[in-house]
Amino acid sequence: MIIETERLTLRPIALEDAPVLQELLNDPAITEELPAVPYPLPPNGAEQWIRGAMKDITFACVQREQQALGGIVALHLEPGNRAQLGGWCGEVWRHNGYAVEAMHAAVRYGYEELGLDTIYALRKGRLWIAPKDSRDRHLPFRHAPNSWHVLEDVGVDEPSRNPIAWIGQRLGRVFRRT
Repeated sequence: MIIETERLTLRPIALEDAPVLQELLNDPAITEELPAVPYPLPPNGAEQWIRGAMKDITFACVQREQQALGGIVALHLEPGNRAQLGGWCGEVWRHNGYAVEAMHAAVRYGYEELGLDTIYALRKGRLWIAPKDSRDRHLPFRHAPNSWHVLEDVGVDEPSRNPIAWIGQRLGRVFRRT
């Protein structure tokens, strides 16, 4: 699946992206947000990261004008017809709207193509929910402090394999609205 935005092409991540990602992932600003990625990144660390990222719906974000890969956006599918959105971008891509553009595209893809019920992000301990129509918003999320219940597994016997979602599921039970 390839997604085109105004300035980006989002395409499935591939092992061929490893040399560029090796350089991008060797950034302490990125690795501090990705606990599973050590800093400094060991040789072939990007290949290992890509293999793990391929278990999710992970897009390489390529700036069309320069054909430069500068970031990643991903949907981690979970039980209950939901997904957690995550991503990062290299230093030269920061603060120019590429991440927001990629997030909007991934959210639209999740709702329109995958038929997801909920897309969320966790950032610095806060839950952010992506409304199904977020065209008029800068970011495709709204802060939802009373919505931890969306992380509960509905009709599923096994808990999520995502440890952050598992914590959210527990918080949902604690803070459930009555």
